[in-house]
Amino acid sequence: MNETGVTRELQALRDEMRALEAGQDSLVRAIGELAPLLGTVIEELRQLSQAASAEGLASDLAPELRRLAEAVDGNTAAVTALLRQLPIPPAEDAGPPA
Repeated sequence: MNETGVTRELQALRDEMRALEAGQDSLVRAIGELAPLLGTVIEELRQLSQAASAEGLASDLAPELRRLAEAVDGNTAAVTALLRQLPIPPAEDAGPPA
């Protein structure tokens, strides 16, 4: 491969890297926007579980709601842990959205 070919290949790799970084940034922003909603869902499920227990509703309802809240909470924690492993600069250093 000659110098021109290497230069083109390097530019293509740089372009792919920029696209991946932009996709990663978009993913992080989307998850950041979803996080408060997931927190609300988890809290609502916990409140429903407590209300179901307090009112003596169907015996399976409260435990199911509690398990659902724990599952959502666990999945949110797992995604958060994965995101922390990504090489992402803090928001104030990241610059404007792509």
